[in-house]
Amino acid sequence: MGGFDFFHLFRFMLAIFATAYTLIGIGQFAWQWRRDSAAAGRGEALMRRYLIVQFLRIKTRRFLWDLLEIAALLAVLFYLVGRH
Repeated sequence: MGGFDFFHLFRFMLAIFATAYTLIGIGQFAWQWRRDSAAAGRGEALMRRYLIVQFLRIKTRRFLWDLLEIAALLAVLFYLVGRH
């Protein structure tokens, strides 16, 4: 069965819009976090900097097996959705 399928177009466009919406939301959150950090009091600014440093110090090697497992499960999910 050949031809144009509107569902595939809809799914593709939905993926593009969802990705763009997510990236814009993350960008706005980061921008607001930065703006609020600059205007925060001393204690709150120290806590925000501490949290940033802790997030940057996370070692992905400790979680590598879990990340690989999540990637494999996502690959299976995408395969099943594609076959459906």
